[in-house]
Amino acid sequence: MLFRSLVGPFYKENISLLFFLFIVMIGVVGEDNGAEIWQYHYSLALAMLQNAGYLLFVFVAWLLYTRKCVLFVAGLLKQPDYSFIAVCNGFNKARRFLEFLWVAIWLLLPLVLYGVFVVVYGWIHHFYLPIIAVAVFLLSLCLCSALWFVYTMDTLYKEKAAIHLRLPLPSSHAMILLRQVAQKQKIMWLAFKLFTCGVLYGIALNNTTPNDYETVSLFLFFNFGVLANGVIVFGLREFEETHLFFYRAVPVPLFRRLAGYALAYFVLLIPEFITTALLVPVHLHYGDALLFSVCAYGLVLLMNSITFLGNFSRKEYFFLLLMVFCVEYIFLGGIGLPMLCGLLLAAAIIAFLAGYYRFERAIV
Repeated sequence: MLFRSLVGPFYKENISLLFFLFIVMIGVVGEDNGAEIWQYHYSLALAMLQNAGYLLFVFVAWLLYTRKCVLFVAGLLKQPDYSFIAVCNGFNKARRFLEFLWVAIWLLLPLVLYGVFVVVYGWIHHFYLPIIAVAVFLLSLCLCSALWFVYTMDTLYKEKAAIHLRLPLPSSHAMILLRQVAQKQKIMWLAFKLFTCGVLYGIALNNTTPNDYETVSLFLFFNFGVLANGVIVFGLREFEETHLFFYRAVPVPLFRRLAGYALAYFVLLIPEFITTALLVPVHLHYGDALLFSVCAYGLVLLMNSITFLGNFSRKEYFFLLLMVFCVEYIFLGGIGLPMLCGLLLAAAIIAFLAGYYRFERAIV
């Protein structure tokens, strides 16, 4: 009962994030200079076991994922539809703890499996102290999650002593979208930013001499990371159609509506803008940094405008984004990066103006 009620819905709701992590850890890894997928993960495990700073960074990422799991389950337990789970209060605390420990292990299964891989690798290569730290930290995450679930069940329908992110933002359309990301999609947003900015910064460090300077492959990797923000864009559009449908009837000029979206997505792309600024002038020319930022901004605006051209399912929308990436790749070799920037911005504006008032959500 607990597995179907708590674990299943978590994986269904976060399938996009998990798929993105799978692509990052498995899909984009190929044979490059003799490095295969196992060697790639061996190097990651070795970095965790040898570098205390990197291990601490991994621990923070695991802690954020665990927090997401705990808050998701706590939110479900608050809902009236899940009141039947209160029958678990008929068990003693030890039985409840074991039941919810099993739930916690299932929710943290990606971390547990990768942790086992790191522990086995570290044991073989005699990194005893770091693998003890990894094992203790993972065990603590599981135990603390289970204890929190038991505590939540004990205080069901009461006010929880939990800390939630609250931003003192006004109630404009752009600020409502930003608040939605801050409250519901912040972990996903943070994961995308870490990947995109990390890839851009890591690859651009090789651009140290005029002979080594190259931007095409760097832009493609960066652009792929920006394209992953389509998950957040689609989630915001679903939120709008569910909770902000009244906004269509508000007498707001069309260009002001476009400016609201432009402001929201500009704020969401600030980490990318900062990263490109940090790379100039040593690793990235001023003009290239500006073009990277403008292209990223135009691409995100285009991803938002595409949602008004039809009532696309999630699968159809992501297929369209893949097509956009292919078109970008073709145009990049033909017209160059400056023209591609202008094309993305123009396409975003035209698609929005043409589709906003024509879009109607299908009634199921």
